[in-house]
Amino acid sequence: MRFYGLALAVGGLLALHVGAQDKKDAAAAEVKKLQGTWLVHSQTFEGKPHDDMKPSEFVFTSSTLTIKTVGGVDEKMTITVDPSGKPKTMDVKPEKKPEAGVLVGEAIYELDGDTLKVCIGLPRPKELTDKDQPLLILKRKK
Repeated sequence: MRFYGLALAVGGLLALHVGAQDKKDAAAAEVKKLQGTWLVHSQTFEGKPHDDMKPSEFVFTSSTLTIKTVGGVDEKMTITVDPSGKPKTMDVKPEKKPEAGVLVGEAIYELDGDTLKVCIGLPRPKELTDKDQPLLILKRKK
């Protein structure tokens, strides 16, 4: 009986380890899908255009996001993604204090081919909408 209990405990720990590794692998695969340069196609807030991020480029390299604005300073940030939820989540942490107007915090996103929709805020938005938070739509640069 003791052996059976020990076997269940060990099996449970192995399952947790495998589950954690699967989540890590899924996040790495998702980060790979985001790699590249994305252009701000549109930004809205409360149904109205909100163009403070245009024209901008969002450049994803590994776990780093660099936001490049015309005439501005590049903003480098570390990203962490979790593609397991609906919606998918992304945490954005700046390397230094961001310039005015640069969005940082907790985000949700949807990646559909060459279109990336992102809502960011504190606390994390619950849905991809421009109600009470900005909605960015990015297109992959070709």
